Amino acid sequence: MNRKRSLARRTAVLAAAGAAALVLAASGGDGDSSTGHGSHGSSSASAAASASASASASQGQHNAADVTFAQGMIPHHRQAVEMTDLAPARAQSGEVKELAEQVKKAQDPEIRTLSGWLVSWDEDVPAEGAMDHSMHGGMEGMMSAEDMDELKAAKGTEFDKMF
Repeated sequence: MNRKRSLARRTAVLAAAGAAALVLAASGGDGDSSTGHGSHGSSSASAAASASASASASQGQHNAADVTFAQGMIPHHRQAVEMTDLAPARAQSGEVKELAEQVKKAQDPEIRTLSGWLVSWDEDVPAEGAMDHSMHGGMEGMMSAEDMDELKAAKGTEFDKMF
């Protein structure tokens, strides 16, 4: 079903967009940064990139768009992590389980980085668990409450297709 495939696409797009946005946001500050923020190939490279991105962002100037971006991406990333947490018990395919693990490994450090930026800027970090899926149904890349409920109820190949 096309709708179910779109959930997997949303997950992949969310992960890719988040990574790309972090790279752009971190390197867009003062123009003289030479830290390679685009390295997401391994967990150590990802951790190093997140740490250097956090340092660059917190030391540089920020504006309202930076705050809006960070506060908006955190719920997106949390929803992706929420989806990936379902895979070990519900997915049948090893590929789906591996994809879920990769998405989670990418999203968790990015949530910490975005939260760190907001804290360093003295801005509010969206509360954990305060995500209301009903408000995200119209936002690009976010699942509606109904989609999330369907994913939570699915198991085996049905879950794999929806994921």
